[in-house]
Amino acid sequence: QVGRWMSVWIVGACFVGNFGQYSAELFEDSWQLAGMADAGLAPKFLGRRHKYFGTPWVSIIMQVCCISVLVSFDFSSILVVDNCFSVAGTMLELAAFMKLRISRPDLERPWAIPIQKIWVLGLFLLFPFVLGTIVFLSCFYGESLGVCLTNVALLCGGPAVFWLSKKMGHREYSHYDQRHIS
Repeated sequence: QVGRWMSVWIVGACFVGNFGQYSAELFEDSWQLAGMADAGLAPKFLGRRHKYFGTPWVSIIMQVCCISVLVSFDFSSILVVDNCFSVAGTMLELAAFMKLRISRPDLERPWAIPIQKIWVLGLFLLFPFVLGTIVFLSCFYGESLGVCLTNVALLCGGPAVFWLSKKMGHREYSHYDQRHIS
């Protein structure tokens, strides 16, 4: 019968394909984290490379540990954590865009936005901020205490590590460089 052996091959192919996507994402994110460590935006130990292969092994191990914790949650909880970070990152990008437009309006940019007045730009960004705030706050409402604490811990972890990296910039394990952040 064809159905039985074909289903085994399809499941095997799905497993290999999903593992390939997971591995590619894991290693791509590890290289980003190592690059941030090299630029002084993350602690220096995260950029430590393997002597023979040159891979950022500390970043890979750290990400595997974080993923191992998140895998213990059910799928809807993982989705809530993912939504929380996606909307927080987008709102941070929009806030940085607005701050840059206000603080450095004469900066040369590769594109032009035909909005001259800052209040019009603020009005234009009001809807994404309001919607993003609603989605962000919904990540904490009606969820289990573990998911809420995970969101808070992970959201506070990035700024805390950055602050520690800045505070202890003269130490060996962190080489914070003021040129990268103004």
